Amino acid sequence: MLEVSTVLVLLCLVTFLAFLTRTWSIPYPTIMVLVGAAIAFVPGLPHVQLTPEIVFLVFLPPLLYAAAWQTPIHDFRQNLRPIGLLAVGLVLVTTLVVGVVAHALFPGLPWAAAFALGAIVSPPDAIAATAITQRLRVPRRISVILEGESLLNDAAGLVTYRVALAVAAGETFFVSGFVSQFFIAAVGGIAVGCLVGWAVMAIHKRLDEPVIETVVTLLTPFAAYLICEAIHCSGVLAVVCAGLMVRQSSGRLFSAATRLHATAVWESVVFVLTGLSFIFIGLEMREVVQNLATGEQFLRDGLGAIAILFVTIAVRLVWVFPAAWLPRFLSSRLRQKDPSPPWKHLLLIGWTGMRGVVSLAAALALPADFPFRTLILFVVFVVILGTLVVQGVSLPWLVRMLQLSGGGRSQSEQELDARLALLACANIYLDEKAVRGVNQNEIEYLRSYFRSHADSWLMRLNLDDESILGNQSTLCHKAFSGVLAAQRHRLHQLFRESIIEEALVQKLEREIDMEESRIKSIANAP
Repeated sequence: MLEVSTVLVLLCLVTFLAFLTRTWSIPYPTIMVLVGAAIAFVPGLPHVQLTPEIVFLVFLPPLLYAAAWQTPIHDFRQNLRPIGLLAVGLVLVTTLVVGVVAHALFPGLPWAAAFALGAIVSPPDAIAATAITQRLRVPRRISVILEGESLLNDAAGLVTYRVALAVAAGETFFVSGFVSQFFIAAVGGIAVGCLVGWAVMAIHKRLDEPVIETVVTLLTPFAAYLICEAIHCSGVLAVVCAGLMVRQSSGRLFSAATRLHATAVWESVVFVLTGLSFIFIGLEMREVVQNLATGEQFLRDGLGAIAILFVTIAVRLVWVFPAAWLPRFLSSRLRQKDPSPPWKHLLLIGWTGMRGVVSLAAALALPADFPFRTLILFVVFVVILGTLVVQGVSLPWLVRMLQLSGGGRSQSEQELDARLALLACANIYLDEKAVRGVNQNEIEYLRSYFRSHADSWLMRLNLDDESILGNQSTLCHKAFSGVLAAQRHRLHQLFRESIIEEALVQKLEREIDMEESRIKSIANAP
């Protein structure tokens, strides 16, 4: 009961901090982990342990699923090569380099334990990446690459981690066995994710109840993760694949009321889980420090942990430049199709590699008799805290120094084009599809209605039209709903054609959903 009360108090603290720091440029995870570390040593505060089971089952699936929903699949596919080089190539290189350095720095540390440490700290955190790209206005492609990397790198890191644990337990290591295990875990995770996504889509097609459908969306990531883990495949990839599949078809699967309801619920869930996860990371500091040796040994361990922190950061910085330039050097076709990104973009990607809750959970999941377990946990904590603080605090300054902005057309220009395109779509629909059964006066009325709304949008006016459809016919209401559906389709088409960005799609689709929900409530009124 005391632990439950403590969690509720921490939740209140998370909410208060979110309100207090809403205008700060420092990434949200950095603030949370620092506050958690500060209150960890408050006398009398009960220890709330962040067990691996809680992280991998309660926190990870819904947060990955939400991140997959925020990742535009069109851009994800276009950037699959750089995402793969970071999510797989960089994870394996980081594991190798950190393992070699750790083995040299800490006398007596077995190779298996050293590589387990490397696998634990190799994947950047998905939650931190999403929080950073949302708070800092960076070029769109950088956001897509960072978010896409964070969705996939956990799978590579966790498979490598399991191989290191098996070797430490006395099993023989073979490269072919590692490759086959990675391939089976990846393919199995993707297959299960696609099956779960297909099944969930079939369920949503038969539902039209916002509350029930929202609950189904909440259960989907847990279903994908549990099924996949039961057959020893990558639950991370299963959740991501299911999220990408359902998100791609959300326009035709969900009603306006469901989208509005589910969006509000998911925003609350993600806020709570994100805040608590990083608060818990900070709270673990007390146990980590208490289990360490004292005196000269503590100093040596601390210096070694700081060295691993800098190695982890340096490997990423060194990797991103040849990973971007070498494929283009080797392929003239790639150079023509996709020229090399500016060095400023690569530097920002290289500097954005915060570690988080997955790394800590993997360290905590080490068996109690694992060699040098306390030391590994301490090093992992230093890497997490160091990357969140050093890189997190300096990122806003780096973005300003590099003079990086969103790039491309401004948000207002995109919104202007989208508003005009939606107005044109409404007129075309009324001309071609809605004339049968609706008299001409009502057609002109609807045309005038959408034209006046477009004018009010463009002029930033707030027109009061709450009862504008109160006296119109049922066929007119159906025509109105048809116009909104056509506008929604056109909106997604503009995004697929790279005319507007995902954030603007979500904003305008939400307005269309609210309008459709209002019209249905008027039509169903007694």
